Amino acid sequence: SVEAVRKLFAQKDAEISVADLKWIAKNLPDCGGKHPKEGATLALKACKLLSKKLKKPILADWLGPKKAAEIAGNPEKVKKMLVVLREQLMFLTANASFWAEDYATTVDALSKLLKNEKTPYFWDGHFLRALAFRKLKKFQDALNEDYGKISMAILGAKNTEDSLYFKVQCKIGDTYVEMGEYGKATAA
Repeated sequence: SVEAVRKLFAQKDAEISVADLKWIAKNLPDCGGKHPKEGATLALKACKLLSKKLKKPILADWLGPKKAAEIAGNPEKVKKMLVVLREQLMFLTANASFWAEDYATTVDALSKLLKNEKTPYFWDGHFLRALAFRKLKKFQDALNEDYGKISMAILGAKNTEDSLYFKVQCKIGDTYVEMGEYGKATAA
């Protein structure tokens, strides 16, 4: 896929559909868990093209003709759907940036996304941004901005899984190990 997409992007007049760009943005950073940097770089290019297309979206291209027709007459539903699409694109951009080793862009994209505390990307966004902060050696930001917010959200939520609590505790411990603070790591 990476080779085929590279050739596709090399063509100056290639018109790539929204669906294909979304597939590239979603799948190439991962590539079955192998996370090739070139795949992530191509995914970032797809995200940039999607961002341009989202400025003046043709809803049928993004949602399919049936769904686009369903919401076309309702400006409130269109507005909500555009928010969903923008958030999805911000997360895809952040993920591709992370695997392309552009951690500052990851932090920037997720900071914009996480302004909406009700985003469906709340958990994944905070965990990914914390990893980016750690790669940037901004350990305290990871602890305060992300792991701390996740911990507070878990405490305030009625129905969260224990595995989420244990995951954040392990990540806090990992961060303290990276900082060389082994006592705090053990406590976490």
